[in-house]
Amino acid sequence: GTPNILGCIRTGLVFHILDQIPPGAVAAAEGRMLKKVLSAWEGHSKIEILGPSSSTSSSSSSSSPGPGRTGIISFMIRYGNSKPGLYLHYNYVVALLNDLFGVQARGGCACAGPYAQWLLGMDAPMSTEMETKLAQTAQEVLRPGFARVGVHWAMSEEEVEILISSVRWIADHGWKLLAAYTFDRETGEWLHRLDVPGRKRDWISNLRLTPGALLAEGPSAPISELEEKVGLKPQAGTTSSTGSKAAPRTSEQLLAAAEQALKEAYSSAQVALSQSKWPILRPETANLLWFALPADVAFTLRSTVPDRPQLAPSASQIFADDSLTRPEHSILNARLGTEAGEGGNQEAPESNYEAWEPLDGMQPEEDEEDEAANGTAAAAAGPKFTANQLRPSIPKSLRGMVGKAISDFKMVEEGDRLLVGLSGGKDSLTVLHILLALRRSAPINFEIAAATVDPETPEFNPHPLVPYLEALGVKYHMLSKPIIE
Repeated sequence: GTPNILGCIRTGLVFHILDQIPPGAVAAAEGRMLKKVLSAWEGHSKIEILGPSSSTSSSSSSSSPGPGRTGIISFMIRYGNSKPGLYLHYNYVVALLNDLFGVQARGGCACAGPYAQWLLGMDAPMSTEMETKLAQTAQEVLRPGFARVGVHWAMSEEEVEILISSVRWIADHGWKLLAAYTFDRETGEWLHRLDVPGRKRDWISNLRLTPGALLAEGPSAPISELEEKVGLKPQAGTTSSTGSKAAPRTSEQLLAAAEQALKEAYSSAQVALSQSKWPILRPETANLLWFALPADVAFTLRSTVPDRPQLAPSASQIFADDSLTRPEHSILNARLGTEAGEGGNQEAPESNYEAWEPLDGMQPEEDEEDEAANGTAAAAAGPKFTANQLRPSIPKSLRGMVGKAISDFKMVEEGDRLLVGLSGGKDSLTVLHILLALRRSAPINFEIAAATVDPETPEFNPHPLVPYLEALGVKYHMLSKPIIE
């Protein structure tokens, strides 16, 4: 077929740019930006940064914010009702960063779930209770997590300043807008009450460009029309032909716009406090509530001390049950993990990976009964598999690292049921075989099953996995859905 000429050109340009960047420039630039951000946030009483801080780092480099820290910052913001008090929900913080400042961030839990729970001060009983209640109620808004932002070596100083000032503004004033927002109990998403997905939203993918139009100049060019439509074309302080003012671009302009949005937040044209509504949570989740709610701010702003964050006095506004006790403090505590990383009192998860370490000789000689059983299973399924295919040799260093991670962060406990997402590639099959090997010598009992989503495309056929998993004795689930269409 025809080679991917454009792809080759793009790849060549990437390497060409890479060759122009001095060695170490990217790490140095991101380290400098990261140190600036951390220094600006660490002194704020309401901003809690997960992981070791820069001020206590033993790193000797002036541009490095700490050993091993990348350009991604995970943090939480306190509501301020008391000390330690509740938090602002991470998805609410992410929504404010987007709506007020155009800063893109992520909110939620992390792939490294056990480590994230440890950083949030969650112990095993709390984690178990949270998981059980989430499964029973499907109220994902309660799921623990944090907001994440990052710095990039190509960011300008102004962009870094916008990131710094926007998070600090939300830490100072963000709680006051909470009554203007609502949330979805099942997804955990937070939206402004007047927002409708798709409202005032222009998608670049909706542009229909004719050949050469992308490079066209002048007010009739598609990109120029799009910029003017969303208010980005005119210079600051001027007005576009559609009558909309130019979007603020600098840190000072964005902060001024945020202050104006706060002043108008509860006007008759926006969300009147008297009309504020919010979802009701399930009563059985009352003790797990770790964040402030719109009801709290609606009560605060109508109280005699509207500048001090308070909690709604009646639990019936939140759980439809006035007999419940409303938590004043969050069950989560991001400072515990931070202090532990800096030599604090909280102990790291105990390591007992030697108990997980499989016996020497990961691939023991099978006795005749094992061989007969494998032969029977393979024959029944159709294809025959060699002993090495069914029980491959796993390097001791690899299974040792996996065993240590499982033990350190208590990723698997007695009676757990693990489901491995299986594509049939080397990565997922390696994970499966490591877990099978560890199970054979683990001090606890747990089950392993595998699952694959068949997209029903000719390029991917997972059906050969069926007899293979049957020969392994692993329960296998396959869901066929035309997800590519």
